[in-house]
Amino acid sequence: MSIALFPLKIILVTLDLFITIITFGWLGAIKKLFATSPMRSIPVDGDETHRVDAKYKGKKITPVEGVTTLHELALNSFKRYGSRPAMGIREYLGEHNKKQKKFGGVSYRTYEQLGDASKKFGASLRAAGLVSSPDKATLDQLTTSCTLAIYENTCPEWMIGALGAWSQGMSITTVYSTLGTDAVIDSVNDGKIRAILCNKTSVAWLLGKIKDMPTLKHIIYTDNMIAPGQKVDIPNAPKDVTVTSFDDFVSAGDAKAFPFSPPHPDTCAVIMYTSGSTGKPKGVVVTHKNVLATTSMVAEIVDENDVFPAFLPLAHIFELVAE
Repeated sequence: MSIALFPLKIILVTLDLFITIITFGWLGAIKKLFATSPMRSIPVDGDETHRVDAKYKGKKITPVEGVTTLHELALNSFKRYGSRPAMGIREYLGEHNKKQKKFGGVSYRTYEQLGDASKKFGASLRAAGLVSSPDKATLDQLTTSCTLAIYENTCPEWMIGALGAWSQGMSITTVYSTLGTDAVIDSVNDGKIRAILCNKTSVAWLLGKIKDMPTLKHIIYTDNMIAPGQKVDIPNAPKDVTVTSFDDFVSAGDAKAFPFSPPHPDTCAVIMYTSGSTGKPKGVVVTHKNVLATTSMVAEIVDENDVFPAFLPLAHIFELVAE
């Protein structure tokens, strides 16, 4: 094309674009784009108000056929993988300095050990006066001591406590370990909490605020991130409040006296509190079938041969679902 004709081409292209715009020719292009695009979502069971990504069409809402609750999922794993390592933790040895922690080797619990500990933990909760959660209930409708609060960082005891509570049809309520006194008091009072699982370093201040939490009667503490030889003082508790180490609480569990009391799919599994980044933490009731359906997504990515590093807080729904 000669240089002399180039300006004419520019004029014609511009004119063509202008005519396309004013005659709504672009509408046809947009319609064609969407007409040839793949379907992005489809209704669930014909219900247009509930849709799912088209690539998950036909996917199950449980990772294991016949499993309808997190308790059943745990029992399936205990039976299927018995002697295999279930979870491990590095031994905490203290700090090199304020910015660098020192760790030793990794110790593992097998699935069988995990099942035994959680069963005994659940039995001890029953002995402590906790009862099964109602089949269906909002947070405001929970009028009995059916919920265990967990105020601790991610550790094996966190998950054992949750599995133990679920084995007795109880719920758990999560409290981020980074939150302060007010958030803990609010969650305990919201759920009428009778027992709380926490770190040993949190016991003293919980006892200092015990009058603000009249339903709280049992404090169970872990030694997570407590270095060998590190001294943590625990003050005397009021007569109607018990303070027990996690290991002693598990050892006291009598599974024969308190056999499993399984939850139902619609039973509240966890009252998941927000981290409080936008104000007062808010509790959301999440059922067993809610969490179980999401674990199906994880099962598409992780299988029994993978090792999963637990990085997020277990108080976060993604970490809970993944584990």
